[in-house]
This record gives sequence, C-alpha cells and structure tokens, in this order.
Amino acid sequence: MSADALIVELLASGSIRLLDVHWLLETNPGSVDRRQELPPSALLTPSVAVDLMRRQDRSVFALTYPWLTARTPDPEGDRVHIVRQFFLDLQNTGRLPQSAGLFWDFASLPQWPRTEDEDRIFGEGLQGMAHLYASCLGVAVLQSKEIPTLPADSALAGSILVKGITLDELRHEAPEALAVIETLSGCPEASASASYARYGNTRVRFPSHACAIEALSSIKPHLPPAVHALMEYSDTPYDKRGWTTFETQVALEGLGRSTRHREMRAEMAKLPRAKLYLLRRGRPVRRVNASTLMSATRFEERIQRAAFTNGNTDRAHVLKLFRDHRQEIAFAAQPQSYVYTQRREVSSDAIDPWTSAGPTEVVVEMVERPIGRGVRKQRAEHATSLGAR
Repeated sequence: MSADALIVELLASGSIRLLDVHWLLETNPGSVDRRQELPPSALLTPSVAVDLMRRQDRSVFALTYPWLTARTPDPEGDRVHIVRQFFLDLQNTGRLPQSAGLFWDFASLPQWPRTEDEDRIFGEGLQGMAHLYASCLGVAVLQSKEIPTLPADSALAGSILVKGITLDELRHEAPEALAVIETLSGCPEASASASYARYGNTRVRFPSHACAIEALSSIKPHLPPAVHALMEYSDTPYDKRGWTTFETQVALEGLGRSTRHREMRAEMAKLPRAKLYLLRRGRPVRRVNASTLMSATRFEERIQRAAFTNGNTDRAHVLKLFRDHRQEIAFAAQPQSYVYTQRREVSSDAIDPWTSAGPTEVVVEMVERPIGRGVRKQRAEHATSLGAR
C-alpha cells in the first residue's frame, strides 16, 4: 500500500477527520474543541475528505504547532487566529480551494478522556501521521511556532501539573514531593482540581510563576519513575519539542525525496500551493524549503533531548513512528536508476511564497545511471536495518 493510499483508507474509515476550512472561516470560533465535542458541521464527511486527498493538489492541510497545555493545546485561541488568518489570505488572493480540509490533531483525532473504541481509533490515526505530513502532492503543512505570552491574570499562570498521580496518591507515595508543594503553595488541597484527579493527575496553583518553577525543579527528584511534572502552560520552544520536530522532519523528508525525481518535480511545479508554510502572527507567510532537513541520525539525537508532555512514552512512540516510516518509504518509490543533480540557490526575494516552486526544485544538471543488483541489495538491507536502529 502506498503512503497516500494509507491516508485515504484512514480518512474513509473516519479514523482521521478533517476540519472544514470554510466552517473555520465562516464561524470564526474562539477556540477549537476536541473532536468528540465539535459540531458535525465542523468536520468534513469521510467521503469529501477522501476526494480532497485524491485530488493530489494539496487541498488538504496539516497543522504542526506546540501544545500550550496538556489538556487543551490553544487555551486562549491564539492558534485559531493565526491559522484562520492564513486561510483568509488564501481566500482573498483566490488560492483557497472551493473545498479544503485541515488536519488539526486536537480536532481530527479522539482526545482524552477516550472510550475503548476511541482509543482504538486514536491508535489507528496516529499510525498514519507520518504519511500525512510527508505526502508530497496531497498535503500542505502549516507550521506555527509561536508561543503566546501568558497573561499574568490567567488561571494557568503559576500552575504545575503532576501527571500520573493524584494528590492522595502523592501523599502516600511521594511525601517528600508533597512537602515541597505544601511549603511553596500554602494549601495544595485548595488548588488541586477534582477534574484533574479524575484523570489521575494533580494540578497545583502557586502564588507566582517563579514559585512554580522553583517547585517544579525541587519535586522532580522525589517523584516515582512513572510520574513526571511540568508547567501547566508550556513555553518550551517549538524546535525543542518532540512531536513538532517529528512532524517537520517527515514533511521535509517528503519534499526532499520528491525533488530527486524528474517526474515528481514536474508534478510539484504545477501545484498552486507550497508544501510547507511558516505562519507568523502579523507577519507575511514564508515558504519553507528542504534545506533545513536533518539526517536521520541527527533527528534521533534531537528527539532524545526533546521535550514531551507525556515523557518517555511519547519519545519511544515518535522514534518508532519515524523508523517505521523510513522503512516503509525509503526505497519503495525509487526507480531503477539513480539521479545526480546540481542545484543553484535562488534569492528568497524572487520566490512567490504561495507557490510550490523553490530553490531546492531548480535543477541545473541531471544525470541518470542504471542501478546494479549490488546497489539494490544494499538498499533492501539498509531499509531492513532502519527498523532495528
């Protein structure tokens, strides 16, 4: 099964749902709810989503962005504003398709708390994420890196979240950590929300942001191995997070891989939309090219240092998704010849940020040579070894 065929299958089954871009523009919601709470009109039907993917003209968009809290990724609606403005700009310049869908993880996959069936759907959808972001012709990726400044009077200011343990469990299993919390917060019972306990977590509000940071560094050594603490509002930069690093890497890999093939370059040059856009509030949209693509080794090193809301569980999952993706697609689409190319850089001022043309797609010289059996054997062995790295 090809990568795009897998995405079509997941869209057809409803494992992945797409936000209706025109609904986003017409309703102007202050925030996007989790999938289970969205009105039916907010999501494209599976059949429409499949049709968009099969167009192969990047009428499907996928958002990569940093979650700001563990419970809701966009508590103040800043991300909705930035994304909506991008689509308004597309609409105003005549570049928005008549029908368009957006993969936004919080709205496209079932979110916690989930039923057993929703857990299954979530797992199925997650397996297709690498293919979704990497799709060369079917999907345009929207990268939103900004971390909005949290208002001082926000309910999230000065709060930490201890995941995987309730306040009562903390009292019995990690009394030293609780002692730190009691010293710095004054009354943890008063600030520990019952709704958090229902999900097996503890949330504690401190008098100030600085106090919360001090508490966070002090309690971590005293927590059980399966428990981890974090600031409830995360200001960790986009480039230091695990999921966003993964999403950007596979998107750039798809772009870089496709530019090595003459036929694919020709198809991409016809597309009305670029592969990867950087969205910035109040600033022009910028097209991102494959020059920032990391090697697989460097990517894995970056993931080992990256921040994850769910700690090492998500780290292992991202590494497995990445390795599986590389094993599946590394050489599947390669022809029986190899292509040597030289490229010249084009001034970014001369590039239309809305289109797919860019410096990594301008070929000066291309030489094709047949691939011998020895090279094909090395490819197969290398593809097999990727899954065990």
